Amino acid sequence: MTSYHSADVDRNVVECDIFNSFLMKENCVTLLKNFVTDWVPIFWDLEYLAKCTLGQTVTVKVGQPYTGNHVPTESECSFQKQDLGEFFRFLKTYQDSSTFHYAGYTHLAMLLNTAQQFHAFDWSWAGLKDVGSAKSTLWAGTAGSFTPCHKDSYGCNLHAQLIGCKEWLLWPPECNLHSSRLPYEESSTFSSVDVLDKAYKDSAIRIVTTPGEVLFVPKHWWHLVRNMETSVSINTWVELPTDSLDRLQEAITRLLVCGLKRSGVSENWINPGEEISSLREDEMLLKQAIAQCKGNFSFKDVSKRIAAVNSIII
Repeated sequence: MTSYHSADVDRNVVECDIFNSFLMKENCVTLLKNFVTDWVPIFWDLEYLAKCTLGQTVTVKVGQPYTGNHVPTESECSFQKQDLGEFFRFLKTYQDSSTFHYAGYTHLAMLLNTAQQFHAFDWSWAGLKDVGSAKSTLWAGTAGSFTPCHKDSYGCNLHAQLIGCKEWLLWPPECNLHSSRLPYEESSTFSSVDVLDKAYKDSAIRIVTTPGEVLFVPKHWWHLVRNMETSVSINTWVELPTDSLDRLQEAITRLLVCGLKRSGVSENWINPGEEISSLREDEMLLKQAIAQCKGNFSFKDVSKRIAAVNSIII
């Protein structure tokens, strides 16, 4: 059974390969302290971030802030395109508490200006020697911006706080938060219950990350995340051996949902920020997923994942 407890770990008391020597063995939510205090990006401010981007356009979610009593749905928010550099400058001066602005899930490889900046995001301190900017993602937003309660399809998550602070509410995979793939978003399964209801909220692990801290989220843990103030953070998902089965399940889900959408199903089935792929693209993803599973997993393992796709209609 997955551990339900959280732990604080200081860099001074563990060996350098913390990912393999500790995190994967314990498999519990872990707040890592003093691990990235000498990491170059920790010293970057909003103005520097504005200057080092490549003029790329990002999708910004805008809506009413999550206050701790109500989490707006994605359909209650609007989405707009904005230059990332301008967005960082906007974050410096924004003070309107009635709305939030959030640019999440932005791939760093598309955004950084120089090789020096690109190589600054180096996760080797955790024992992950081949993980850098190319496999890292940016999250930036105003106070009250959030990601709704969900669990990620692939890997485990290392999330480093650079600017501001962020509140996490987390539940282990065994906690029944009623999985649903509707509205559909690639590689995310949402909870269909009000996790701020006392019965659910009281069972959550609450953690606040501050600059220089890294949160380890094990595979398939539920999490609801809120920026308590203007916040910038970076994460990477570390691939695990079972991800091939998850990609198969994800490819089948995408094939079904995008097919229904192309046939004219209600927009409420798709998250506003999600792009609908073509049938050819969906078939190619499915073939790739099958090839990754072939010879590595039993027929029984594959059958379970195919059967699990029925969660999209819950």
